Amino acid sequence: MLRGECDVSEWSLRCKDGSYLPVEVSAKILSDGRWQGFVRDVRERRAAEKALRASEQRLRFAAEVARFGTFDVSFVNGSSYLSPEFSKLFGLPPDFAMVAPARPGWFLEYVHPRDRERVRAKLADCTRMGRDFHDEHRIVMPNGDIRWVLVDARLFYGEDVSSGPLRSVGTVIDVTERKSIEETIRASEAKYAGLIAAAPDAIISIDRDQRIVMYNEGAEKTFGWKRTEIIGQLLDVLIPERLRAVHRKHIVRFDEEFSKSRLMGERSDISGLRRDGTEFPAEASISKVETASGKLFTVVLRDITARKRAEEERALLAEIGAAVTSTLDYEETACNIATVVVGALADLCIVETVEEEGTLRRVKVAHRDPSMAEVACVLQHLQLDRRQPHLGSAALDTKKPLVMSEISTAYLDSITQSEAHGRALRALAPTSLMSLPLLAHGQLEGALILVRTRGAKPYTRDDLSMGEKVALRAALAVENARLYRTAQRAVLARDEVLGIVAHDLRNPLNSIVLQSEMLRKRAPQPDRRSQKPAELIRRSAMRMERLIQDLLDIVRLEAGTFSVNRTPLSSYAIVMEAVEAQRPVAAACGRELVLDVPALLPQIVGDHDRLLQVFDNLIGNAMKFTTSGGRITVGATARNGDVLFWVSDTGAGIPAESIPHLFDRFWQARPTDRRGAGLGLPIVRAIVEAHGGRVWVESALGSGSTFYFALPAAASKAA
Repeated sequence: MLRGECDVSEWSLRCKDGSYLPVEVSAKILSDGRWQGFVRDVRERRAAEKALRASEQRLRFAAEVARFGTFDVSFVNGSSYLSPEFSKLFGLPPDFAMVAPARPGWFLEYVHPRDRERVRAKLADCTRMGRDFHDEHRIVMPNGDIRWVLVDARLFYGEDVSSGPLRSVGTVIDVTERKSIEETIRASEAKYAGLIAAAPDAIISIDRDQRIVMYNEGAEKTFGWKRTEIIGQLLDVLIPERLRAVHRKHIVRFDEEFSKSRLMGERSDISGLRRDGTEFPAEASISKVETASGKLFTVVLRDITARKRAEEERALLAEIGAAVTSTLDYEETACNIATVVVGALADLCIVETVEEEGTLRRVKVAHRDPSMAEVACVLQHLQLDRRQPHLGSAALDTKKPLVMSEISTAYLDSITQSEAHGRALRALAPTSLMSLPLLAHGQLEGALILVRTRGAKPYTRDDLSMGEKVALRAALAVENARLYRTAQRAVLARDEVLGIVAHDLRNPLNSIVLQSEMLRKRAPQPDRRSQKPAELIRRSAMRMERLIQDLLDIVRLEAGTFSVNRTPLSSYAIVMEAVEAQRPVAAACGRELVLDVPALLPQIVGDHDRLLQVFDNLIGNAMKFTTSGGRITVGATARNGDVLFWVSDTGAGIPAESIPHLFDRFWQARPTDRRGAGLGLPIVRAIVEAHGGRVWVESALGSGSTFYFALPAAASKAA
């Protein structure tokens, strides 16, 4: 230490108790050579410095963790400070330093090109206005990485602000991670908002006071309220008044439950209220969530009007289908249609039909209210001039449906044809009308007039689809009933003709038979040639007799008067008698007739003559379709409490497609084959079934045919 200089240093002095005391010593050599010194206790300063170092260390650690950099840049001289975290954040070398005075936009070269002009303009604006700079933007690091930063800078000015800032001090925070999270959240929110907006269902959120806070496009379409009109209103505005109190309690109960979501309307139907005041059926689910602003309840609601309508249509159409197929009676069909339609689709239903001669007849008028039965009766039996307008005239004239949503007094006056007619119409008090033509396969069968009265919802075009479906089924039912009635009349007329013809032919036929018998008896015994014409006449007459008998049996079957007189019979004896009666005929035409019957068979209870008629028909058919030299076998056996009889042949067999029709009346496999009238087998079936038995056939082409019939055995006693 030189004379005149002052030296300052820190020492550690040992105290009397052996501890060390940090001191600061200031020493100086005076001019006269003496030494002068001062000692100062620096324990407090040392503690403060230690605390400051610790604080700086914590700040440095926090800056590193938070990616928090600081800067102090002079725009006057080159003295600038960039914290290590700043350098690291911008990808600069740790020892990077500015050697020249910087400009206010010194950092713009690091800003992303797409953000640079915006940041430059903002910085210029802050500089001009003397404001602090605050901005988030992207920077590009030397290695090409892009990061988001939040820059906060304070600009210091001299006395002349217009000359620009002198210094900039601030912080830079890396917000890349936050920005990524925000972007993810925005994307999620956009996706959620898109789903909410695009959802066809109504999605509505309410707060704890049940005020609407969210309302999507689906809700706008469902309820008719715009979002700007409904936000902030009570949910009550969307609920029918009679259900509001119940619904509020439902929300409160749900708030108290542990479950976060549930279906609504599990115990009762839900109804919504549109802006125009109309109600609609709905299904809904509700959920709840806690938010920073409080609990929110979200309802997802679907308008099920179309589904309900479809369900009601299916149920009604099924009911109509069952009603119209339960009978083929013409009058009953019309009554069933009116009965089903009334109540489900109309207050009053009128069924009018076009008769065969082209006239129009009002078959049925039905009203849902029993007290209006007299009015319905008057409308049904009033004689109207069909050339004048009436309730169903439009549908009948144009063959097109008509919907009148409103019936005016003027319209009622225009269709009134008499005083009684007017009174009935006024008592009915119709408010809307749907008139539907009954068209089946292009033919007009009549009209279906549906009327709604005071208090009922008026018909609209939406109801027309259902009305047309009902009308189509009604038209087909009326057509079927009409065709059935026509067929019944034709069958009755045919049976009357058959009965008359059969009875009228029998008298001359009996005379022919008697005369042929007399010719045979009068002819000399040795002269057989003279008997052949008489025998031919007798056989032809007997064949005609059998045909007439068949015709009469068919008439009895149609009339329901066919019957059998049953007595105990020997199964063996009836088969033997039938075979012996046919044996001469078989021998004459060159067929072998074989009997296959055991001696012991159970007795049966049956009509002797009718059973012989069965065998005659079956054996006769076998001989018709078996060529000369063929064999016909008649057999019987006991089986499962029945006696089974059969007649088999070695003929050509029956095609498989013909077998289901063999027992149909007047049916023949080949219409040109006139070896029979097609009555024998239907009569066989009728006789066998009248005995409580059944008949069937087994056949294959080239293998012959076997006709079976089984009759109940009378007792265990064999005969």
